[in-house]
Amino acid sequence: MALLQRNANASGPGFEDLPVETIIDILQYLDISTISSVSKVSKRLKKIIETNWVVTLRPIINREMTPIGPFLHVLAVCDSKVTPPLTKFHFAVSDEDVPSSGEQSASDDDDSTTGDEEEDDEASSSGDDDTDVETDVETDSDDDSPGNIDDALAIKIKSPGSGVDHLATGVLPDRWAEGLSYNTVMRVCRFIKAWEQEFHRLRFACPHHRRTLEHRELFRLRHAIYVWWRYACHFHDRACVLDGEDENADSPIARMDFVRQFSTSQLHELRDMWETIKSAVGREICPSIAAVRRKSGHVLSWAEAARVGWGDAVENSQVVRTMMKLRPEDILYLLVNRHRFATKASIIQFARFKNPWIEDSVETFSDSIQWAVWERERQLVAEYGPRALHRRWYFPPLGFYPRPWGGIVDYKKAETEQLRDVYSRDTGAGTHYWIDDHGGPRRYLARQAPTGRLVVSRGW
Repeated sequence: MALLQRNANASGPGFEDLPVETIIDILQYLDISTISSVSKVSKRLKKIIETNWVVTLRPIINREMTPIGPFLHVLAVCDSKVTPPLTKFHFAVSDEDVPSSGEQSASDDDDSTTGDEEEDDEASSSGDDDTDVETDVETDSDDDSPGNIDDALAIKIKSPGSGVDHLATGVLPDRWAEGLSYNTVMRVCRFIKAWEQEFHRLRFACPHHRRTLEHRELFRLRHAIYVWWRYACHFHDRACVLDGEDENADSPIARMDFVRQFSTSQLHELRDMWETIKSAVGREICPSIAAVRRKSGHVLSWAEAARVGWGDAVENSQVVRTMMKLRPEDILYLLVNRHRFATKASIIQFARFKNPWIEDSVETFSDSIQWAVWERERQLVAEYGPRALHRRWYFPPLGFYPRPWGGIVDYKKAETEQLRDVYSRDTGAGTHYWIDDHGGPRRYLARQAPTGRLVVSRGW
């Protein structure tokens, strides 16, 4: 930006006096935030950027907005007045798309500050049979090595199909900007960059864990936000028709088909992102009455805290899950500009304006992810027995987010981090494990989506 700030006392031409071709070449090496600032310097620079934005933004997007395929899907959703149908997903990320530079970001210093309790959290198992399985595993230590885990569990896991179109590649296609506008592309890019900045604060809320995300962690975060955005536009941003007849629009079948296209590794990344943001909404936007009292040091009475808090534990959980039906950009606006909403009524008015159907039901994204993971677990148990769900064979339980490791963030242990590769190959697995057990596809998720709620009871 120093080159762009023209000194009034300096003699000779400034940056904006350079030839157009030279300015375009320089702009391609900037980032999204700098491009926005440059466009405000002068009318000439603004016209050059808006006229040549396809050439200028292409290398910047290739550097900062990966994975490109899901990014283009989000652009299509944002540029369309009517949400396009979910005919092809192609959200699965190929191995070539994953950044390979850098080592694990979780340093030894961070590990030393977490203590033994964190080691126990990551090592804990999701079932009650952990003790028996632990005994079985100890008798055969060779099976605990990451190489044997990969050989044993990945041998029958279906690999992603080879017929992936150009949207799954790591760079923008030649005709990527057809039908798009400069303002739409810049709005999405600025929004993603804003989420990257805000997510640092939310994910590492504890001061002695605070750090910035590495390049590959930002890659996972962007992919999770793209998926969330896509899901919200198709399943949350309309009237709830979970019991309807249109299986291609909003039925449980469509929701589960959407989620199943992601691997187990990506499902854990999605859950990490979702739980981190959900906890922030419950902490900063819609805190419960008990949370308000704790924040005040229990100085406020229950009736006084009820003026600020959003119900008791049960009501607050329903309120937060209802608020999570908003689109990612709307939730980000509430988190960043919470000080502009003086009352609960103003937040409710904002939520209803952004999503007129927000109180039809609570969000179903978390349930879809949870059931997809259960399907994968049942498939592993059916093929390899109960020991397949042991902590050394499977990811840590989903309930341990947010933590300073796991999900989007690199895991602390090398053997756990290697499970990302093992569980990045089961895209589409588990498609037939829930229909018979849960009353068919019509009852699936429908009985788990209660009515949404933003107004809590006042009889305190």
